[in-house]
Amino acid sequence: MAAFAMIIMATTTTAQQFSEDEKAAFVNLHNSARAAVGVGPVAWNDALAAQALQHARYCQTQHIPGPYGENLWWSYGAGTTGTPADAMSYWLAEKANSV
Repeated sequence: MAAFAMIIMATTTTAQQFSEDEKAAFVNLHNSARAAVGVGPVAWNDALAAQALQHARYCQTQHIPGPYGENLWWSYGAGTTGTPADAMSYWLAEKANSV
């Protein structure tokens, strides 16, 4: 099973940590999208998530060099933090630009 991490940034320009429910939502939404195109499932990886969180704390909006794929997304505006579903909607909309 592949591992992945998410980067999401809150309005205060600091990265937020995810609850267990949010982690599960990201994994489930990703795996549904992956299954729709015949790609195997992924699992949450706390070590990769910690690396992504550190990267996001510096508001770096480019990919981290390395062997892992990443999906970058952030929300902005007063009182806006976004949800896993918001991020997935954005990422899935990008699919039309890459196929």
